Amino acid sequence: MKIAIIGAGSVRYALKLIGDLAKISDLSNAAPLVVLMDINQQRLEAAHVLAQQYLRELESPISIKSTKTLNEAVDGADYVINTVLAYPTTKDHDGFTSWEKMTRVGEKHGYYRGIDAQEFNMVSTYTYGLCSYYDMQAALTIAKTMEIYNPKGMLLQTGNPVFEITQQGYHIRCSR
Repeated sequence: MKIAIIGAGSVRYALKLIGDLAKISDLSNAAPLVVLMDINQQRLEAAHVLAQQYLRELESPISIKSTKTLNEAVDGADYVINTVLAYPTTKDHDGFTSWEKMTRVGEKHGYYRGIDAQEFNMVSTYTYGLCSYYDMQAALTIAKTMEIYNPKGMLLQTGNPVFEITQQGYHIRCSR
C-alpha cells in the first residue's frame, strides 16, 4: 500500500498523520510506504528525518520516502492526503503573510471576519471566496494530476477550506 501526504512540509501535521497511521495495527502491519511530498526542500527534509525517527520509536514497519514531485508522489498511491497551505511565498515572507494581506483587503471592503465566527462571514480564519483561490487551485492541480497518474487512488482533502474544495470538486465531476 502507498499513501502520499502532499504538503508534508507542515511537519507537525504530517507527523500527526504518520503517528495515527502507525498506531492503527492492521494498517501499520501491512507495512505501507508513506511518500512525503512538499515543494520546500528544507521543510521536506525535516519532515522526513522526524518521521523516520518517530516510526523507529513506535517500532512501526511503515517506510518513508520523500519527493518534491507531485507526479511521483501520487503515482500508484492508494490514498493521497492533501494537507497543502497554498498561499504564495517570497524570499521575504511565508504564505501566512499573504493570507493576512488578503484578509485585510477583504475587511477593507466590508467583509468582517468577526471573532471566532468562521462559518458566517466571507473572510474567516479558514477563508471563503476571496481567500481560498490558492487552496482551490492547489487541490484541483492534485486532483488533475491524480486523473492522469492514478485515477483509482482515493483523495483525502484535509487542507482548508475543506468544504469549499470538496464542493468545487463535486460540482466539476457532476458537470461532466
